[in-house]
Amino acid sequence: MHLNQIKIRRMNCRCSYALIVVASFVALLSSSPVRGAEVPVAHVSACPGSFNGFLERFAADQGFRAQHTEYPLTYLRPRGRKMETMRVVPAVKAHYPGASFPSDNEQATMQLERHITATASGTYTVTLSKDVGYDRTFVFRQTQGCWRLTEVRNAVPL
Repeated sequence: MHLNQIKIRRMNCRCSYALIVVASFVALLSSSPVRGAEVPVAHVSACPGSFNGFLERFAADQGFRAQHTEYPLTYLRPRGRKMETMRVVPAVKAHYPGASFPSDNEQATMQLERHITATASGTYTVTLSKDVGYDRTFVFRQTQGCWRLTEVRNAVPL
């Protein structure tokens, strides 16, 4: 390869990089709000005053559930004789259906019993179970002025 060909290739590479940077900057500017235009603000709903009120809303409202689930969510499940711990993020949550809190309708359909336990530190555990095949504990901690689902423990072996 001749020296002139090497210089041209380096120059093409630098130009390609410069075009990418310029295109990214233009895209950023074009997506910026126009002065005076309304900018939508994410709706953050107020936290109910009691944990029972919170849990009632958490079970009934999918958007509220999503808003009050801390990611990555700690999910523990038995695998053989060991407990397997995973960190679940929204992108892979569908692969771990046991990490989801069932809605009121799902709880009624599956005939789940609900037991709520409060700790001195303000953490609440909600255990949903039935005689066979379902036993999960959901851990809620109070952060940022409201409770958030932080951990799920599945007691049913895979």
